[in-house]
Amino acid sequence: MRTSVSSIQLFIFLLLVPIFLTVATNAAPSPVPPEQLMKLQLLGNTRERNPHWILGFYNAYLDDVDKKVFDKILSLTQQDVGDPISGGRGKWSNGVYNVTKNYWKFKGGFRIYNKDTIVLKRLKALIGNNEMGEVKALKDVGLYVDSGLAHIGPWKTQVPVILMKKVDGVVMIDTAEFKIANKQQKFKLLEEAKPHVRKQVVRWAVTKQVLHAEFNPSNFLVGGRQTPTSVSMDTPITKVQLIDFGYPGIFKVKEVVTEKEVEDWFDLQWETCTKYGYVGMIAKEAKDKP
Repeated sequence: MRTSVSSIQLFIFLLLVPIFLTVATNAAPSPVPPEQLMKLQLLGNTRERNPHWILGFYNAYLDDVDKKVFDKILSLTQQDVGDPISGGRGKWSNGVYNVTKNYWKFKGGFRIYNKDTIVLKRLKALIGNNEMGEVKALKDVGLYVDSGLAHIGPWKTQVPVILMKKVDGVVMIDTAEFKIANKQQKFKLLEEAKPHVRKQVVRWAVTKQVLHAEFNPSNFLVGGRQTPTSVSMDTPITKVQLIDFGYPGIFKVKEVVTEKEVEDWFDLQWETCTKYGYVGMIAKEAKDKP
């Protein structure tokens, strides 16, 4: 009798094990890695906006040279840092600034950069793959000048910085024309900028394998002028320069990607950014107005 009962119990146990495992698996799914989650937030989960030719964030493709770009001390002091560039500080940096003197670069070939042709980006205190990936992207699109640690922080502490070529233009959202425009006028200005942004995104993706995916108007430099008291935009918009090559808006793409593939993706990404990004931004501006 005991043997019979034990056999029945064993049979029931073996029968229920797969059910227990299924319930446990469904109740506690494996967490999505942070990098993958961020990619999904930026590109979505559809095949059209997150296609096979977008490989991953630029910070995942670093070699030994890329990981040493902040190893040296730069010959900069606090006095060499000028006024901040319009646009303010970013989430991943402490702002972009003009420089007050010409910069002499010795490593990799001696060269002098005129102070009016370069800007300085101050990074957060910690240096990781995100910052190294930004340097790599700047190199690949031809905007990199130098990077390292500089004594420009409080109490002469060392601060990680990136020196990059200055791009002509003014930040779109800082201009008087954009600020005073109503909702419909703002979208008209964005539509004027769209073909110029598309052209640059496609060119970088196809020729450099660098994909800029964060279409935020704070990343658009347009033709215009900046004075100590005002920023104005040239209208109609005839040129746009994308800025900000930091994480998480920059991706690596396959060499075989075509212009048509990038153009189709761009239109979908632009539409999504406009629908969920610009509408919210414009609504917030309207709410904040007295």
